[in-house]
Amino acid sequence: MISLTLAIKAKPATVWSCLTNNEHIANWWGEEVSLEPRVGGTFEERWLDREGEERATRGTVKAVEENAKLHLTWADPEWEVETEVIITLSPTEDGTELVLSHTGWEGFMGDLMDSLREDHEAGWQSHLYSLKSYAERLTA
Repeated sequence: MISLTLAIKAKPATVWSCLTNNEHIANWWGEEVSLEPRVGGTFEERWLDREGEERATRGTVKAVEENAKLHLTWADPEWEVETEVIITLSPTEDGTELVLSHTGWEGFMGDLMDSLREDHEAGWQSHLYSLKSYAERLTA
């Protein structure tokens, strides 16, 4: 499991907007990402693999609680299993606590499981720090 917690000096509504509005997503994650933030909505991230081939990670939104929770599936086309991402937002004295949980890695075997989990943890850390920086700039 990947579990990351981040303190963001912005209100949950601001962080939520950054997390779910495609115009904001383009500014902190990239224009190659799209999200329909409603139950049954889609998620897609287009990216280039190490060989320069275009790939697409896709998912379906399973739950949405405005300003509080986004839950979606997550998989690359060749994966035999889907993983799940849950992002929760909680108000704090200084802004928002964001908690990301990315589960389902046990569906992969051995070295592949470890490699995918490590790659995704590094990716999430990078993306979430970009989200933090962007949301905090909006409130400055």
